[in-house]
Amino acid sequence: MPDIYDLADQFRDRLLRHEREAASQMVRRYAGVYRRIQDEVSKTLDELDADLAAGESPSVAKLLQLQRLQQLQVQVRREVGQFAAWVEEQIQVGQTWAVDVAAADAERLMRAAIGRMPPGVFMSFNRLNRAATARIIAAVQDESPLARLLDSLGARAAELIKQELVNAVALGWGARRTAQAIREASGETLTRALRIARTETLRAYREGTRETYKANSDIVGEWEWRSARQVRTCAACWAMDGRRFPLDVPMSEHPNGRCMQLPVIDREKLGLPPGTSNRGAETGAQAFERMSEADKKRILGAKYEAYKRGEIMLADVVGTRHSEDWGDTIFERSARALGVSTARPAPDPVAEPRPEPAPQPPVPEPVPVAAVVPVSRAILDKTAEPGVAR
Repeated sequence: MPDIYDLADQFRDRLLRHEREAASQMVRRYAGVYRRIQDEVSKTLDELDADLAAGESPSVAKLLQLQRLQQLQVQVRREVGQFAAWVEEQIQVGQTWAVDVAAADAERLMRAAIGRMPPGVFMSFNRLNRAATARIIAAVQDESPLARLLDSLGARAAELIKQELVNAVALGWGARRTAQAIREASGETLTRALRIARTETLRAYREGTRETYKANSDIVGEWEWRSARQVRTCAACWAMDGRRFPLDVPMSEHPNGRCMQLPVIDREKLGLPPGTSNRGAETGAQAFERMSEADKKRILGAKYEAYKRGEIMLADVVGTRHSEDWGDTIFERSARALGVSTARPAPDPVAEPRPEPAPQPPVPEPVPVAAVVPVSRAILDKTAEPGVAR
């Protein structure tokens, strides 16, 4: 039987697969939008080329006066606006799905956290009510911050494309460079739409999970932050992993976040014997310590050396931003914000080895020299010998 952590990983993987399918559909939809925008861009460039062929040098002032440019901007706002309206519908569909799935997943997570019940003991769980579901999905309704953000996509896309055309004329870009710039400007709109859709679908899932825990507050006392614990998991989420929060506190996950909320069961309060529970389990910071130095460096980036030197702890990288529209969201603080050096420490100076002295030739043994005997002594010695007259 999978434990609570295995279940959380399974639910996350399924949620992300669903999100990728929705993203693929969005990309295909936007491809048609881009083709129609590109047609209008080509017509604008054709007018500039015609002026050039007639001997008129293209200028920014001339570009801004072109009626074709005005038509292009209107076309972009209309096309992207229609795309944004479609995205809004898809987000609502995705959120409804996410909330329903979250309620079922939360119940399975609670059962896994409780573990095997004593014989003859049964437990039922309260389901998410309609009011909570409506409150979660209402974030995308008219006049909501999300609705305003989606509505702004068209005007922003028109302004980006206009600016790239101005750059092309002012800097004398060729057709290929101009087309690339327009493609990148158009791509930013798609990137923003994908990020908004993913973030809001995941937010709905997390809120559906939390609301289900709240509906069962007699069983669940808190929720616990659980990251994906992968190399591409940001350092802030690694640091948040294992922290526990009251059920009234929403998860302050950053955009595109993949973290989950686990139920914390008070077994003693329920009169249950000790069993499988996420209480006392390894935190994200503890798991991070067991990673290879290469993986730690990939996750921490420029902050790795300061972390290795012990100047900062993993918890220090977590920052929080507050928005009146979006509430609190965490972010990863930079090395500059932390006031730490990103340079590697200089190695300790190593004394240069002294060269070995050159071998010296062996000193020859001294040759014994006969003692010098005075002449007078030699004469006396001779005369002292037997048989020698004095």
